[in-house]
Amino acid sequence: MAIIGKIRSKSWILVAMMFLGLASFILMGMISGKTSVFGGSSQLDAGSVNGKNISWTEFQRTESVLSQNSRSDAFQRRSAIWDFFVEKAIVDNEADGLGLVVSKDELLELEFGQNLSPVVRNRFTNPQTRQVNRENLNQYKKAIEENTLSESAKQFWRVQEEQIIKDRLQTKLSSLVEKAMFTPSWMVEELEKEQNQNIAFNYVKVPFDAVADSEVTVADADLSNYLNSHKAEFTNKEETRKVDFVSFDIKPSAKDSANILSKFAPLKADFSSTDNDSLFVAINSGIMTNGYLTKDKITVGGISEQLFTEPVGTVFGPYVDRSNYQLTKLQDRRILPDSAKSRIILIQAQAPDQFVSANKTIDSLLQLINNGADFAELAKKHSQDPTSASNGGDYDYVALNQVIPAWQDLIFYKGKIGKVYKITAPYGVQLVEPQGRKGEEKEYVKIASIAQSIIPSDETIADVFDVASKFINDNKTLDEMKASAKNMNLVVKSSAPLKKNDFIVGELGSSQSSRDIVKWAFQNSVGAVSPSVYSFEDPVNYYTNKYVVAALRSIQPAGLPSVANIKEELMPLVMNLKKGEILKGKITSKDLNSIATTYGTQVDSANDIKFSSSFVPGMGTEPKVIAKALTLAKNSVSNPIVGENGVYIVNVTSSQNSNGASNVGALRKVFNSKYTANIKSQLIKSIKDNAEISDNRSTYY
Repeated sequence: MAIIGKIRSKSWILVAMMFLGLASFILMGMISGKTSVFGGSSQLDAGSVNGKNISWTEFQRTESVLSQNSRSDAFQRRSAIWDFFVEKAIVDNEADGLGLVVSKDELLELEFGQNLSPVVRNRFTNPQTRQVNRENLNQYKKAIEENTLSESAKQFWRVQEEQIIKDRLQTKLSSLVEKAMFTPSWMVEELEKEQNQNIAFNYVKVPFDAVADSEVTVADADLSNYLNSHKAEFTNKEETRKVDFVSFDIKPSAKDSANILSKFAPLKADFSSTDNDSLFVAINSGIMTNGYLTKDKITVGGISEQLFTEPVGTVFGPYVDRSNYQLTKLQDRRILPDSAKSRIILIQAQAPDQFVSANKTIDSLLQLINNGADFAELAKKHSQDPTSASNGGDYDYVALNQVIPAWQDLIFYKGKIGKVYKITAPYGVQLVEPQGRKGEEKEYVKIASIAQSIIPSDETIADVFDVASKFINDNKTLDEMKASAKNMNLVVKSSAPLKKNDFIVGELGSSQSSRDIVKWAFQNSVGAVSPSVYSFEDPVNYYTNKYVVAALRSIQPAGLPSVANIKEELMPLVMNLKKGEILKGKITSKDLNSIATTYGTQVDSANDIKFSSSFVPGMGTEPKVIAKALTLAKNSVSNPIVGENGVYIVNVTSSQNSNGASNVGALRKVFNSKYTANIKSQLIKSIKDNAEISDNRSTYY
């Protein structure tokens, strides 16, 4: 009873605990839904565009569909998918406001009709024939109509339809803007003048290096003034961060190399004795050359001379070629012409059943030809080769190694001129008739090689990891890291400014480790050293080839950066401006040859220069120089002009002015076409720049 009495006397505590528990439960419910009660995106959103959420679930679904059988970089793919969702939200919003839609019939035409969407064309075009694979497309259409598509295929087609609709609506938006654009007559005349006025001039470029750094003093005020006068170039829309990093490269030891050689060398005997080079090379991950090579085209292992003297079948090596041990077998050596002519009939095929059908068709055509039918007429009627079908199958003379090996062997040496042969290619079945050979005959060889990469052992990799780990333990700040790196003769490298969703860190490239460094950088303060060692893989052999230690160098908030954060970028720019002013004061002569002699440079020339010339061969991009030169009269010499790469003195040698726009209407069409060519991409970019975009991707990866 005493215990019950105590509980009753403290009942307010129980009530308070129950209230807190219930409140926590309700709060969790409110913040775990798709939209938070506080507004904005929840954890289930990848971001938003003008208040419209981009579902993270939908984002993942799209990535899963588009990543199937894809070898593209995962981070670049995600970036492209994000751009798609952002642009789709923008296009949908604009289309809704204008009443633009894609009807069901229009969508079917874009998917399966004669006016296919670029999305479908890009995805269903055979890269070898450059023709749309209508058979594959029709199989999808039939499966959709009969509702027999697999679930993964349905997901793929849904995503593709979203892409098709977005592209079509974007095209309609662009068309509306294009039709609204007009080039007035006064602008046509000005553009014509800019296009047809041209000059030629001689010039001397005095490089900024002609003034020693010690002659120039750059104060913080100079840097600040330069920054303020170039705000547009340096203003950032979002926060960026820079990291410094040290790489511990992993190289194979002498012991590693010796162990690899001891296992690789015995393969030489097997390579010499095998009568199936293709199978042996395939088993040992080697390379068969696609054709015949001359001596000057062989660079491996310094064996080019021996390949043209030793007997066919000889195996050379093991020798070191770059980072591999290699064995190379001389498969053939023969004298061949430099080109050959043929004609073909191709029946395309990809799937096994298509090859069965193609073989039957080719056999029938071959029988007709052997019975006297005209090859050219059959090619025009039946060949599916887009290059030659209309010409009766004719292929003009081709050089060695321009067609597949089976075709090449027939027309260069195996086949008899005028006889028709059947071959199987990766893209179908074809008839080939050699028609002629010509050109200088040379000696060629055919080789096959196998290689073994010389890579570090697990023991060597572990040793480097221990060094990198100790480096982290000994250095807790960026200053300490720099000092220690200097003592160890290690180079501290810096990244470019990184955004929160970036996945490339300087020369480290794109990888999960690079992405992890960026995420870490956005969670820490300046001067911090990463507590983890980041590992990077060799892109070819997939072993750990370096360990990296990173430190946060700087944080630059969105907007105009401070001088301190970009001092290294500003310093050379301001230094060059000051050197330019010094040179302007020193150059008083108008004689180009005298100036060139004084500064150890030369007189160069530029011809056919127009107002629109953005790049001048030998000079580079120098808009100030071109602008000044266009204002000068013939035979006049400019005062020194401070350009991007030096100080220039210009002497105009010829000047041709425009005669005026004689046909304003025709020119208007030309200029309209020029300025509307990029509207589709530029319109979306412009709308995107002015949209309110929230990007939460960094929360997830």
